[in-house]
Formats: sequence, C-alpha cells, structure tokens
Amino acid sequence: MLRRMKEARPSVQTPYPYYAKIDLTNKNNAHTLMIDKVKNGSCVLECGCSGGHMTQILAQKKCTVDCIEIDKTVASMVYQFARRVYVTDLENPNFLKTLTNFSYDFIICGDILEHLRHPNNCLKMLRGKLKPDGRVIASIPNIAHGSVRLKLLKGRFEYEQSGLLDRSHLKFFDFYSIVELFNDTKLHIETFDVVRIPLEHPIANIDLSEYEQTIVEQIKQDNTSDIFQYVICARNMTTPDDLNNTELLYSQIDVPNSYKIKGKDQEIV
Repeated sequence: MLRRMKEARPSVQTPYPYYAKIDLTNKNNAHTLMIDKVKNGSCVLECGCSGGHMTQILAQKKCTVDCIEIDKTVASMVYQFARRVYVTDLENPNFLKTLTNFSYDFIICGDILEHLRHPNNCLKMLRGKLKPDGRVIASIPNIAHGSVRLKLLKGRFEYEQSGLLDRSHLKFFDFYSIVELFNDTKLHIETFDVVRIPLEHPIANIDLSEYEQTIVEQIKQDNTSDIFQYVICARNMTTPDDLNNTELLYSQIDVPNSYKIKGKDQEIV
C-alpha cells in the first residue's frame, strides 16, 4: 500500500514571492553573506531581485544597482531603490544588448541559477559584464542536505512551495556540481561560504521520528549534510592555474562547533 503523502506546510503570507526579512547580524544567512561581500559604493547588477529586499540594503550601502526581474508586478516595487530595472527573462539571449555601456563590480545571483534552464550559459554571458576586478556572488541551495537524503531513502521526492525542493527549480546542485558549473563557465571561486540548517530545525521540513535513529546519526556524521546553501564569490579566470580544485575547496568547508540560528521562523530561501 502506498503511504499517504505528508501534508504540505501551511503557506505563510508575505508581501511578495521569495520575500525575505534580512537581519544583517545573522551570519548564517545567504542574503547577509552576499551583502557583506559587496563593497560600499559599488556598481552592482542584481539578477532576480524580486521585490527588492536586497536592493534596498545595497542602496543604503551607496551602491548603484541595476536589477533584472522576470515578474513585472514585483519589479515595480524596485524602481525606488535601483538605477535601472529590466523586466526580462535572464535567459533571453538579447537582454545583454541593453547593458552594452555598463560593467559591474559585482553581479549577484541570489538563489536564481537553480531556476534557469541553462545556468551555465547565463553565467558565461554575465561574466562578460564584470569589470576587470569584478566578482560574481551567488547563493545556491544544496540538494544534498540531509533532509533530502532521508526522504530519498523512503523513495520520496516531493516538491514544495519553497525551499530545497521548490517546485519552480529546474536544476539541482550539490558541492561538486557547483564547482563543475563554475569551472565550465571559467569563474575562479575565491570564497565558498555555507548556510547550515540542522535536521532538527523546522526549515528542514522533515519528521525525524519516521526514521531509524542510527540512519539519522550516520547522515549527520557527514559534515556537509546540514549545509542548506552555498554562497560563492568568484572572479574571471585568467590563467589555466585558476581552474577550481574540487578537493582543495572541499577541505576548506568550515565545520562549526555549534549552530547560531535565530528563531524557528527564520527565512532562509
């Protein structure tokens, strides 16, 4: 007999899809990690800005921000914070023609690459808009989080309204496929930060009582099983030596002694 699917979490009312209230003191948050990497007064291209929750903070940092957003309704909220707002599909091959006269210190792809059909092609186009010392900053959900591993052990891969299994995700990434993506697009990874969410946290959206404790503990022994998102900062490759070394990057993943997560309702994705 097939087991009845677990009921979906009740939806939370937000001002617009993918809205996030950003707490800059919370360093276990992808938005904070990305914003911290942007220098004050920089010229920034924000891809997939949604309603501008990051754009507003970047403007407060005296940055000049151009935004790309496919949703016309939420894009209308961003004009007050941005220099320009382009309402277009990021995968539209003609959209970069409108940016001919612009180059950027930072290009931000916050939880956007997984929504694209061909994220490698998009990154290849975007890297051409970087200034010589420019950086791409991206946050990418980790499909190898322990919660997904456990669900797969029960033969379950149930899409959700948001999070790791967001039903609008077209691509799924783990550590190794992220490195492969950045190697393919000729972007050298300088920093590889992580957002950690333990299996016990409500954001993980899993009932651990359904699983044998020995299996749960075995998954926890992998120091990447609680990584919810990766935050990457990368520059254009200039020499063959810039090719990303997977094992070296993996060895540099921070292993914290404790979690510092503010409240069960924290917005991560």
